[in-house]
Amino acid sequence: MIVSYFVKGIKAEEIWPLEEVKNYLRISHKYDDNLIQSLIESATEAAENFTGLSIYQRQIECKIQNAKSDFTLRYLPILRVEEVYLVKKEQKEKITNKFGYANTTTNRVYLNDDYVGQDIEIGYLAGHKKIPSTISHGILMHVASMYEHSENGTNLNSQIRDLYLPYRIMKI
Repeated sequence: MIVSYFVKGIKAEEIWPLEEVKNYLRISHKYDDNLIQSLIESATEAAENFTGLSIYQRQIECKIQNAKSDFTLRYLPILRVEEVYLVKKEQKEKITNKFGYANTTTNRVYLNDDYVGQDIEIGYLAGHKKIPSTISHGILMHVASMYEHSENGTNLNSQIRDLYLPYRIMKI
């Protein structure tokens, strides 16, 4: 099975407004606004990398050659499968209503027997409807750590790791 992914779009919602982060850091000036905004983005990316989850919602196109009967998609959690196609040469047949199903609890896709071994294209939405509060708090703590300890603040300290661990998806 050969799988390729293409991120068609990202719905980057504001996790922490700049003013709230500045209040948390007890900063009243505007000199570091660009830096703090960059730290928020970096901390969010670090949370995604550590947990293996898509913090922001992403529109994903997944192309699978020689599909297995069941598999886990890369960008998680799966919010919904929007369209599924059977691909034969240059033709695509829409099979969204009959491909099988996606279990959004286990983040696995199960194909009907007719499509096992075939080339499939799946369009789906991954991410969180609402970011868990412990993850958003970990992002805020990470921003503070990076701002206050610029020389080694990029590392996730143990408190932040402990907040993220229940959400971490291990890739084997």
